[in-house]
Amino acid sequence: MSKADGGPATTDRGEFHDRRWYQRRTPLESHEASRRLSAYVYGNILILAALVPFQEEIDARHAMVVVIGTALCTFIAHAFSEFLAGDGSVHPRALIRESMPILTTALVPLLLLWLSQITRLEMPRAVLIAEIVIILRIASTGMVAARLRNEKSRVLVLLSGVVVAAIAFGIVLLKVALTH
Repeated sequence: MSKADGGPATTDRGEFHDRRWYQRRTPLESHEASRRLSAYVYGNILILAALVPFQEEIDARHAMVVVIGTALCTFIAHAFSEFLAGDGSVHPRALIRESMPILTTALVPLLLLWLSQITRLEMPRAVLIAEIVIILRIASTGMVAARLRNEKSRVLVLLSGVVVAAIAFGIVLLKVALTH
């Protein structure tokens, strides 16, 4: 059975391995996976919180600036705090790479906001779609953790994503209520 048939694939040395499409070639070490997952969750929550106030607004450019600013400042703060909290054994490039999920969280919202400027996609609808995408990203936290650690995603992990998304949404509402 070959990889194309859905069976195990062979390595260059002819060894068999049973890696799924969503699995990493090499799992991250526990501390690396934890830092990357922390950035993933933190970035999603803060970008979602940045979007919520723009549900009724029509100025997509302003919303884009806020999303970019939130992503960039959070990315820098996360990498910097990880650097300060570390023992000096982790190279700054690794800390930057582990903070990248914060920046990638902003990509879909920015694309949707940009599309609202050049197409007939209305700004409130673009914001709503972006918020739904981020809520789904938060709900997928268990799957992301499983992928980073090269574990199988179990049904319980998928269902726990609903609880994670609900808690994260509560955090977003608290942040919006206290800061906007």
